[in-house]
Amino acid sequence: MRAASSALRDYLATHNQFLMADLWTLTTKSGFTLRFSSFDRNITYGGNVYPCSDLLVSAPTTKLVLGLEVDEMTLAVAPNKPRNVTVNGTPFLQAVRQGVLNRAEVTRDRLFMPSLGDYSLGALRLFTGEICDVEATGIVANLKVKSLPNLLNINMPRRLIQASCPYTFGSAECGVPRASATSTVLAGSTINAVLCGLTNASYFFNSGVLRFTSGCNAGISRTVRQWSPGVANLSAPFPNLPQAGDAFTIYTGCSKALSADNRVPFAPATGHVSGSVSTTTVLLYSDSWGFIFARGTNILFLSGANAPIITQVATSLPGKMTLSSALPYSPADGDRFIVDYNGGWNQSLVFSIISLPLTTVLPTDLPQPPGYYNGGIVRFSTGPNSGQTRTVAQWTAGTMTLSSALPTACAPGDTFTITPPTDITTSSGQTCAGHSNTLHFGGAPYVPVPETAY
Repeated sequence: MRAASSALRDYLATHNQFLMADLWTLTTKSGFTLRFSSFDRNITYGGNVYPCSDLLVSAPTTKLVLGLEVDEMTLAVAPNKPRNVTVNGTPFLQAVRQGVLNRAEVTRDRLFMPSLGDYSLGALRLFTGEICDVEATGIVANLKVKSLPNLLNINMPRRLIQASCPYTFGSAECGVPRASATSTVLAGSTINAVLCGLTNASYFFNSGVLRFTSGCNAGISRTVRQWSPGVANLSAPFPNLPQAGDAFTIYTGCSKALSADNRVPFAPATGHVSGSVSTTTVLLYSDSWGFIFARGTNILFLSGANAPIITQVATSLPGKMTLSSALPYSPADGDRFIVDYNGGWNQSLVFSIISLPLTTVLPTDLPQPPGYYNGGIVRFSTGPNSGQTRTVAQWTAGTMTLSSALPTACAPGDTFTITPPTDITTSSGQTCAGHSNTLHFGGAPYVPVPETAY
């Protein structure tokens, strides 16, 4: 049902003479708006100007039916050459051929006027749709437009068994954070290859997307066929030659394949230690007497970062004890502690630590799912461990277990950079860091059960 104002309904019920004008609005996916009218003079309505002589349009009548039937019409639009109509700086017919109008939204409003210039009755929305096909000749463009119910024309069920991954790269279902970078065009670029100052490694942006944010190609995107440092080779040419200084954003992509040699690289992540970080519960120390201490025995640190902390023994073997709770700081070689024996601190039971724990667990502020950084490399850039590098033995949703302990305990807020495992081989034999497709792949044989398919 089309919504009309009460004034328009009352007027049409009692009058049979009035003027009509069709007002057309065309909005591209990049946000550029083009307005025109079928009337014999310009119309200013709703704060917008609808020129009558920029574009000459011929359109069939529209229909209104019940249900979800898709209405379709073909607009014949001819630019008035003396007016030099452009779409975001590109001549209209050329923009049509270049695909700038693909999936652009088209609205058709009919304005009713009791007399010329009287817009008090308002306009009636006759049609809203998207351009689904275009054909341009030397003088006219034929735009096939389908109404919005056409967007419901999708395969059901949505999740089909298929070889490639169905997820949109970077979406919540995919789970991989999509890295991006911004830069500007350098001199020497062509419509097929964009030169810039980015130094990311080869293959970093393969299968990604390059989208211009300024210049003659603003709002237009192309897939990156191959990336090498500073050069993005495109799968299809841009409609206009990029000019030096044009700004763009480039995104990483995904091959949608399961095989390891098709994994796509992405940028290392920067995170911070987010809480209590010491999980030191095992002490190795020199003990020439072979003492075994009972559960609950108190020990007092005499030196090192944990002095004068008192804690208790959970289990004990000669030269090794497990504490009932973690120490606030990782002990260092040579730190001394004394054991409470029969209700007093026995000066004969003073021991020195001779080895650090084998692993260190650090809570972080990064959200990646379990297994994401297994085998990756973490390098600290601030705090007492600045410059230290460790391998990630295990990653579990924000918490990483290091393969070997750090020399000094971390503190909340310490900054680090973490990179996924470098076991990804490209077709040329090079290796690079990238996300693991096996963790996020949604194609066959990984098929969801019915209740989670949507």
